[in-house]
Order: sequence, then C-alpha cells, then structure tokens
Amino acid sequence: MVSTADVNGDGKLDLIVANAADSTVSVLLGNGNGTFQSQQTYPTGNQYFGLDTVAIGDVNGDGYQDVVVNNYYDGTLTVLINSCSGTFTAQPAFSVVGSPTWVASAT
Repeated sequence: MVSTADVNGDGKLDLIVANAADSTVSVLLGNGNGTFQSQQTYPTGNQYFGLDTVAIGDVNGDGYQDVVVNNYYDGTLTVLINSCSGTFTAQPAFSVVGSPTWVASAT
C-alpha cells in the first residue's frame, strides 16, 4: 500500500510505502517535481498484503504527520512518531484485540 502526505512540512507530497514482504515502511521525501529522495526504511510488525496497512495523521498533536501501521498477523499497531523533519521514531507496538484488518487516516 502507498500513501501520500507532507511529512516534513515543506509543502511537497512524500510517499509512505508499506512493505509487507519484509515488515517495514519506507518513507520517500518528495522533491516537488515528481521525483523522490532515497527511501528511509523503518521496521514494523508482520503486515498483510492487500489491506489498508498505513494511516497518516498527527497522533501526538505536534502539527506533524505520524504513521500508524496495521500489523495484522501480530495483532498489533506500530506507531511511528514524526521527529518534525520527516524522520520517524518507532513507539512500542500496541496490542489490539484480534487481528486489525485496516486503519483509517485522520483528517
């Protein structure tokens, strides 16, 4: 799954890609001309192909977009907190009842 958001506050869309095959998320910062910088990859839990795996929203109220990842097979959610520059710090995984099947982006 691919999501777009301005995660580093420069007014340009960035790409957030769920990599279910290796349980990671890649962030590619946009250059504003249809090209992107090299990916930065962050570990997550065990994702499921084909689900809405990534949600983008300001979960800690600091004005920067954070990333939430649905780890279907682990029964957890990974929260990646934006460091205000488009790089992220993983929080401990949150357990959920059952296996989460999707996450929704905040508006």
